[in-house]
Amino acid sequence: MADIKPYMEKIQSKLEEAGTQSAYKGLTATFGFTFTDLNETYSFNIVDGSARPYQTSRPEKLDAEVITTSDVYAGIMDKKINPMAAYSTRKLQTKGNTEILMRLQRVIV
Repeated sequence: MADIKPYMEKIQSKLEEAGTQSAYKGLTATFGFTFTDLNETYSFNIVDGSARPYQTSRPEKLDAEVITTSDVYAGIMDKKINPMAAYSTRKLQTKGNTEILMRLQRVIV
């Protein structure tokens, strides 16, 4: 099991960058990562492009969700695992609005 918190903090940092906030202006969404091996969900809330601090709990509603293991996601973030290959082999799954995930792709992978 990989320590996933540094990766979540990296996503949070990217979301807080001025360029990212202007690129996501108009976007309001809650998305999250569920790590099946850790039994944990990390959720992020963006309101009109501005990120709120991530939560280590599952909100009532997620607009989009990535479901995987901590090792697979760490491999994706470290560029050791291709995200499309992980998706194709069902090592990474998504739920909800995939359009939101596609829009956030530059931040979450």
